[in-house]
Amino acid sequence: MENQVDRLFVYGTLRRGFDHPLSGFMDEHTTHEGYATAQGNLYLVGYYPGLVISEHTYRRVLGELLRMNDPQTVLQRIDDYEECSQQYPAPHEYRREIITVNDAANRPVKAWCYLYNHPTDGLPELRSGDFIQEISGTSLR
Repeated sequence: MENQVDRLFVYGTLRRGFDHPLSGFMDEHTTHEGYATAQGNLYLVGYYPGLVISEHTYRRVLGELLRMNDPQTVLQRIDDYEECSQQYPAPHEYRREIITVNDAANRPVKAWCYLYNHPTDGLPELRSGDFIQEISGTSLR
């Protein structure tokens, strides 16, 4: 199954319209498929967000669905960006997992996602579920 998943769900600094060090790499190695949502809660961890899967179906996080041209290359690069590759000491702040997201047509799609891997006690929750809206006051939808 892992080898067949070529989509990536991004919900924070890897979204379009956000200036990040991997912008050029992501533009070159992925195709934007549109907005998507994941079931979860979004927290502010410093200047970037962390997604935690929720058991509540009404809790949704807005992100974007990307199709990776070469998943192994893309995921290795993002593992380093998210500091969850083997070269970084555990416990990692994020863990990469395959989750089910809903695409723009509300169809379920399997996608890789970087989930926050630490306790959220004391972290502000971004109740809108949209990181870009929360930090800029406007949604990119």
